[in-house]
Amino acid sequence: MNFFKRLLSLGPQLAAGLDIGSSAIKLVELRQVEGKYHLQRLGIEPLSPEAIVNGAIMDSSLVVDALHRLIDQTHLKNTACATSLSGHSVIIKKISLPAMTIEELDASIQWEAEQYIPFDVNDVRLDYWVLEGGEPGRQNMEVVIVAIKRDKVNDYMSVISRAGKYPAIVDVDAFAVQNAYELNYDLDPREVVALINMGAAVTNINILARGTTVFWRDISLGGNQFTEALQRELTLPFVQAEGLKQGENATWHTPADAQPLLDQVSLEMASEIRKTFDFFMATSAEGPVDRIVLSGGCALTANLRQVLSDRLKLPAELMNPLRLIHYRESDFDADWLRTVAPMMAVAVGLAIRRVQEEAARPPVRRRVPPLQSIPLDHSEGGSGVTMPRASLGITNSAGESPPSSAPIPPTARRALDLPTKLTHRVEEKSRSEAVPPVGRKKDPASEAKPAPAPDQSGKLTVFISYAREDSAFARKVCDELKAAGLDVWLDQERLLPGQRWKPTIKKAIQESDCFIALLSSTALSRRGYIHTELWQALEILQQMPGPDVFLIPARLDDCEPAHPALEEIHWVDLFPDWSKGMEKILSALKTRKSL
Repeated sequence: MNFFKRLLSLGPQLAAGLDIGSSAIKLVELRQVEGKYHLQRLGIEPLSPEAIVNGAIMDSSLVVDALHRLIDQTHLKNTACATSLSGHSVIIKKISLPAMTIEELDASIQWEAEQYIPFDVNDVRLDYWVLEGGEPGRQNMEVVIVAIKRDKVNDYMSVISRAGKYPAIVDVDAFAVQNAYELNYDLDPREVVALINMGAAVTNINILARGTTVFWRDISLGGNQFTEALQRELTLPFVQAEGLKQGENATWHTPADAQPLLDQVSLEMASEIRKTFDFFMATSAEGPVDRIVLSGGCALTANLRQVLSDRLKLPAELMNPLRLIHYRESDFDADWLRTVAPMMAVAVGLAIRRVQEEAARPPVRRRVPPLQSIPLDHSEGGSGVTMPRASLGITNSAGESPPSSAPIPPTARRALDLPTKLTHRVEEKSRSEAVPPVGRKKDPASEAKPAPAPDQSGKLTVFISYAREDSAFARKVCDELKAAGLDVWLDQERLLPGQRWKPTIKKAIQESDCFIALLSSTALSRRGYIHTELWQALEILQQMPGPDVFLIPARLDDCEPAHPALEEIHWVDLFPDWSKGMEKILSALKTRKSL
């Protein structure tokens, strides 16, 4: 039994694992009895694509509502939760430093990190662990530093707190998957294994060699690319494209019709993974990857595993993170567990984390300042990012560390769980107040909108409003309007990194000559920012004189917008005849300005 497995039998209670992804929230709770793990709760709750975009929480109310439903359905009583993050806000770097003690490393790590992190070090949560070289007699040490944008950590902690749970641990997706893999499979130190966790928006790659992690990368590709390809090429709404991707029949198409499109996206993903492996080979002395292990919901896409294996010329298998976890057949359906198991790797890796007893209690009757005002303090257990338990060497789950005078042994790291005192009362950053329900009208007098400014460029400016589920349709409309000589404002193209998206979009609507609202059954049945944009357009329309065309509602399917103000506006249908619908839109736009 290795140190990793022995460590897991120590310490206080296990946290409940919450994998908050772009398309769904996954929950796993385990119990350990005599060294064996038993499944207590497992659940999956779908999440609106508008809730989390590229790893950023865009509508916290949607996330909190989904968390409430998931907690209620699984009857989760455990108050302590572990979650994880990935994507562009997470920076992982391996650096080489002169060998030093823990006290010296603590004193210098922030200065060292500043040289490698592309963010202000004051804007991140920072932690580290030692891969090798900390033992006596070594001149250098290999240290992995991890930095996560502080506001992103706060946002995820906030939604968990609002759902009535305690965000005790924040981890990194790639390392959570590694924990799940090591729990269920034996590590062969002679083998180089690539763990590839494929989510809806991001794919995490974690390469293991010599029994430890040596390389990491996040790729901005995932299941969304498959869905968008089906939407774009087959002119399908989001829900039907998602179902078709999962093997269901759409209105006019079968899974057989979709397979060539899915295979094309699979080839693109294989190409990107190949580039990652080539970079790993060029920068590492570990040797080539021997095999790949896939996890995540995207990994279940039809024929994806075979395409990756053929193009990468490597054996590929699906991870089963529940392989060595016991459960009662009266509580869980075995066939269903086998179906969803690859999706649960992150949640299982989080569910084996342990928390201090204080963190396991509800955070009530405690006065603590907001997280942002508390400086980093490694003596309190690190800055909040957690590392793989497989690499733990000198700390236990309670965050105990050796005396600072002791040399750093191999694979040592600091206690990296979020300090208990830092995880309560995180300032909320919610969009929910900006999303009025469709059927309730906001008072225009409360916030007067100026009429659209005239376009000085000679081109008609058109703003396209859409729900995230219908992004492929929005792109198609945008391309056709551009081809007709129009200036199109689409957030996918116009929003710049670092811009405050709310005032930017509001200003763009005010300055546009026309506003096209793409409406679908899915978009209208959920809360989302499209409803706020629609209210802004309606308020501008009320101030415009005469019969000028400004707001054009375009239906993508047979939906019925329950919006009284839209009853006075003539709609256009982009189904079943897309070309005819676009001709009507262009004819309407010609009444505003010569094209």
